[in-house]
Amino acid sequence: MISTVPTPLVPSLVPDLPADWKARYEAIHNIGVICVIFKLRRSVSPHFWVNISEPDLEIPGIIEFTNLRPLGEDTIVYVPYYMPVTHEKFSWPDDVLLKEAFACAQRVNPALEESDIRGTKVARLRYGQPICEPGFAAKIPAVQTPIAGLQIADTCFYYPEDRGIAESVRLGSSMANALGVASPSADRSQPSVAELAVS
Repeated sequence: MISTVPTPLVPSLVPDLPADWKARYEAIHNIGVICVIFKLRRSVSPHFWVNISEPDLEIPGIIEFTNLRPLGEDTIVYVPYYMPVTHEKFSWPDDVLLKEAFACAQRVNPALEESDIRGTKVARLRYGQPICEPGFAAKIPAVQTPIAGLQIADTCFYYPEDRGIAESVRLGSSMANALGVASPSADRSQPSVAELAVS
């Protein structure tokens, strides 16, 4: 069995874990993230990822997913807000976040108009990204738990790499292989998804 739930939730979900293992999961801290998502009639930029470092803009960047994977005529853009869940903005109403994020997108592309918005969604995750302080690698438990056949990992297990598709594929493949699950490309001459993702 493979668990990919956020590690801070593991101790309550797996009560049979030894106390020292529970303590290691509980010692991993995260910050939250709010993802403000827009479905638009037009593109914001020609780029997949645009970092923003302007003192008067409240967002760290704009990710235009459809510049990586087109989905017909719609443009899918998301704006991430990383912050502690105790931050005041984490509980802002959705409409306020949407208004702020769209205004920032308009700074990137002044041709954007509210009529370009075809749909919106605001999602909040309490465990958006692990906080990797000095010595973090030593805090990460082994993937294989003391419970036979139970592997546990979330995005903090990618360390020192950042969270990404290639790391997800790499770790997922490694966990499946450890459980004796054959790779989908095991009997083919073509490279695996993991090989493609890291090449």
